[in-house]
Amino acid sequence: MEGGVKLYKHFTEEISKMGRIKRAWFTTFNFDISFFEKYILAALTGVNYADIKTPLDYESISSQLANDNQFTNANEIEVKVFCDFCAEQTTGRVKQTVVQVYKLDLNNLRGLNPNVKFDQGVFHPKVVLIESYRGEYWLLTGSANLTFGGWASNRESFFCEKITNTEVAREIGLFFSGVTSNIKELNSHPLLTKLNTGKFGNEPSKWSFLSSFSSTSLLNQLIKKTENKPLTVWSPYFSNDLSHILQELQEKGFDAIHIVPAKTTNQKIRITAESFSACSNIKSVRFLQERLPASLMDSFVHAKVWLTPNSISIGSWNLTRSGMNISVSNNNNVEAGVILRLTTKEYNEIIAGSLTGPLRNPLHATKEELEEEKEGLLDKFTIAVDLQIDWDKLEIQLLYPRYQQLIKSISHDDYITLPGIGKLKVARLSSTIDVRNSYKTFLSDRFFEITGKDGKILYRGYLREKGLASRPVNSFKNIDDLFKGWVTERPEDKTEWHRPLFTIEEEYGDDFSEQTRKILLSTDQNAWFTSFQAFEGMVNRIKSTTQLPVKQRVVELKRIGRVLPGSLVELKNHLEELQKVYLTDPHSFKKSPIYLWFLIEKTNQVILFYNNLMNQPSEQIKRIKNLKIVEILSTADLNKIGVDKLEKWTNYVTTKLKV
Repeated sequence: MEGGVKLYKHFTEEISKMGRIKRAWFTTFNFDISFFEKYILAALTGVNYADIKTPLDYESISSQLANDNQFTNANEIEVKVFCDFCAEQTTGRVKQTVVQVYKLDLNNLRGLNPNVKFDQGVFHPKVVLIESYRGEYWLLTGSANLTFGGWASNRESFFCEKITNTEVAREIGLFFSGVTSNIKELNSHPLLTKLNTGKFGNEPSKWSFLSSFSSTSLLNQLIKKTENKPLTVWSPYFSNDLSHILQELQEKGFDAIHIVPAKTTNQKIRITAESFSACSNIKSVRFLQERLPASLMDSFVHAKVWLTPNSISIGSWNLTRSGMNISVSNNNNVEAGVILRLTTKEYNEIIAGSLTGPLRNPLHATKEELEEEKEGLLDKFTIAVDLQIDWDKLEIQLLYPRYQQLIKSISHDDYITLPGIGKLKVARLSSTIDVRNSYKTFLSDRFFEITGKDGKILYRGYLREKGLASRPVNSFKNIDDLFKGWVTERPEDKTEWHRPLFTIEEEYGDDFSEQTRKILLSTDQNAWFTSFQAFEGMVNRIKSTTQLPVKQRVVELKRIGRVLPGSLVELKNHLEELQKVYLTDPHSFKKSPIYLWFLIEKTNQVILFYNNLMNQPSEQIKRIKNLKIVEILSTADLNKIGVDKLEKWTNYVTTKLKV
């Protein structure tokens, strides 16, 4: 059993042996997004977690993540997390990466063992499946949830091995096919296809994978031989009718049963005094305790291990009816883990190394304490809602359940609160929600909440993301850097001037740079020259799309329009802010705001050229209402041009600026 700190260290060591990771799928009961993003994603992408501090650091991780099975370069990794819909630790904290999180309701899973009722159980397995770029597949499983406690302070059990046997792969494929059975986009995923139909070799395996989707049960696997055998179980949780379970286990052939109950942080075992007494009176049942060093006495033991003379199981199975899938009620859990075959020598070594002794004078949890602990473990949600933001279409869509199913559980008059949009009636989910005017918010805030008319929280979670290639991540700090970025027609390459789009202040303030001030307050010839070059770069980049096939042309135009750092939308936003500054205090522009008028006019011409090529109405960009030339020219300039010739002069200049 690994101590928590050792577990994370062990995980990183194992990851380093696998080469570049292509895919990593995780299942868990409890889930802490902050822990996962900072520690697990850092390990998968080869980053030291201590270096993950700022939004830019998390965006760097996001840039390596691939969703929708779309890999744009060889460094990307597809990461997915599947957790119980009532057990994610969503306390309003920020989700800082684009990692995909799927929240599962057991009632919607297909393929579970038909002889067991799961309606009121929980999704409890802790399984990791990893695919490397060199075509190798690895299974990691045990007792640790994806939480800081599970990996950094608890004592957990952990197993990690490469999959080299086709029969083993099929059982793992059966498990993940069941987990994803209600997620339409994953039904034909290549990873599932490989597990369910691909070859992994016939190398004999000492271990097998078992889950609640398998045709057999944990107990049947452990008691394969008919002769009586001893059973030792390490578990933190127990059923209220533990004595009855132990008697049933003896009837199945486990003649001697040794139980090593984990203790809570206040050194109590989760077995009431009455239950403990009833169990102790059963012949051949013994309670043991581990002889731990003082440094580990306060750590929470969360491991679940089942040991017989010829096998050991490591996984999520507690010594409860729900965990063992033997409950006659509907509250069986989805569980998973591995069973390893043991030789007599290996078994004796484990027994000798377990350092256990009789459990004497234990402190017992009361029924009230056990109920209170259980009460705080799960949110009381009755629905699981899957919302997705599509960056390609800039809209939010309800993926699950269908709207008509949703309003059978909650009312269309209940509320959903979305980042940057606020509180809406649930009825808005009957169609897609356009986020074109508020998309910046979703770059850094993906948390949503559904509440009843009485304010009661009905559900909360994180938006999933699709179309990452159209996700506008970076921008330029100011219009000066933007123009310099476009001189080479490749603003995306000027990474030294980029910053996350979501940190841009809405008001210019310090972002209104000294260089911009100089440009707007003078006739700086270098500024004029740079802007001419920049506009030429934009036009050339737009023109080049005409050489592409129609589908690729639309994708590239969309990038130029709103995705690239320095996009036309970003340029428009910069200019509208500068225009606002001028209109608020025209006297700041003591010499001439003509340059600002020129920038807006030229930008409008580029936008017009762009719109003529972009055949998707939703992607077309509205032009900027420009300043009135007659109101910004000085009296001397007006006299020089002549008021009667001003319209002709303006038309002439505008014509020269056309693309």
